[in-house]
Amino acid sequence: MTRTGLWPTALALFALNGGAAYAADHRDGPSVLTDPSTDITDVYTWMSSDGAKAYLVLDLQGANTGATATTKFSDKALYVLHLTSQAAYGATNPAADTIVCRFDTASVQNLECWGPGNEYVKGASGNVSGIASASGRMRVFAGPRNDPFYFNIRGFLAATSAVKTAAPTLMPFDKAGCPGKIDVATSGVVVGVLASNGAGGAAADDFGAGGKSGAPGATVATNGNVLSIVIAIDKALVTTGGPVVGVWASTNKSN
Repeated sequence: MTRTGLWPTALALFALNGGAAYAADHRDGPSVLTDPSTDITDVYTWMSSDGAKAYLVLDLQGANTGATATTKFSDKALYVLHLTSQAAYGATNPAADTIVCRFDTASVQNLECWGPGNEYVKGASGNVSGIASASGRMRVFAGPRNDPFYFNIRGFLAATSAVKTAAPTLMPFDKAGCPGKIDVATSGVVVGVLASNGAGGAAADDFGAGGKSGAPGATVATNGNVLSIVIAIDKALVTTGGPVVGVWASTNKSN
């Protein structure tokens, strides 16, 4: 990616070959959090059941307290999905392309997206059916959605607390700060609290859970919602170099 006049605020990287793939990176550094609408949380991709289309999802923090129905994408950023395709893993000089989206400042934001094969989409965000290109080979939805990344934060914090309490008996620690071994008793405690919400054995809960947003203006719970850009695109447009497809994402703002 060219850095001249642009700075990347976040990225995620993985490869796709028929199945599903994803990468999670919730909440980046302070400079990115000054504009959470550019803070990437996850990238997901999978194939349609008939293998004809690839689905790509770019999720963003949206707001520090969770995206709402009125949370906007940045009008100063380009949202980019970077694509490579090759005949086999490790092949040199893969074919490369991008899907680039941008948004305006309207209360119900209009979006424009450019994709491989000169596919172009333009229209109002929030349309749950998506906006299709003239050929119909690319369709885009953009708006708040429930974060699909499951995280039992209460159980996690209880587990880390249990390990810290037992730390004197878990020496030595390696260079990464991980204990050399965990005894059976501590292991049992950790497994137990990870299966709970850390509150007296209550069932585990998803800290990121929130309501889904439908049409613009619909009520949406604030906890755990993200801004999503969801793209359905013909497989042939993303496999010009072969069936092994790599996808990563970046958000780019002018200096």
